[in-house]
Amino acid sequence: MKFHHHIKGLPLQGDLRNVNFEIDVMHNTIRCVADKVDFAYPDVSWLGIHAFDRILSRKQSYHRQLLEHLKSRLHSSPMNKAKQLWTAVDWNYSKVFDTIKY
Repeated sequence: MKFHHHIKGLPLQGDLRNVNFEIDVMHNTIRCVADKVDFAYPDVSWLGIHAFDRILSRKQSYHRQLLEHLKSRLHSSPMNKAKQLWTAVDWNYSKVFDTIKY
């Protein structure tokens, strides 16, 4: 949600938002996290994209273009078939998701 509030606070360029900038910020954030952990980049990237998709889907009307980009990246990723990663993002397997306040 921090991402949403930062993006919402940016000035508009005319009547338009700079969606490409938002996509770059999202991917740079994922890349920064990937550099800090000892996991393969494709795993971290898929988990990061899934996390952004999950959180930003709560504000669908505002992030429509960004969500379309995320969905296309998720569906085209070979990591989609990794069952271990799906277990990590399944809300039924982790109670930590119940404690997150949006």
